[in-house]
Amino acid sequence: MNAFKDAPVNFKNSDQGTCRIRFIVDKKGNISNVEAMNMKRTRLAKFAVEIISNGPKWKPASQDGKFVNAYREQPITLTLSDK
Repeated sequence: MNAFKDAPVNFKNSDQGTCRIRFIVDKKGNISNVEAMNMKRTRLAKFAVEIISNGPKWKPASQDGKFVNAYREQPITLTLSDK
């Protein structure tokens, strides 16, 4: 997925890096409690949280054959090019 291609935010070289996003995936695959674990208060963190929050449902975790709520952590990396 190249969600950054049409990003509504103007990123600068200083915004590059990997932001770790932590969130809960509930039994039905819905996402909640989305937060940046690093790079807080940066444009990259804000955009990464937005991507996860507005994305599709996720596959829920399972335990003993039943779906359960679980924390997930997803790294999102932004690298800028001159293209």
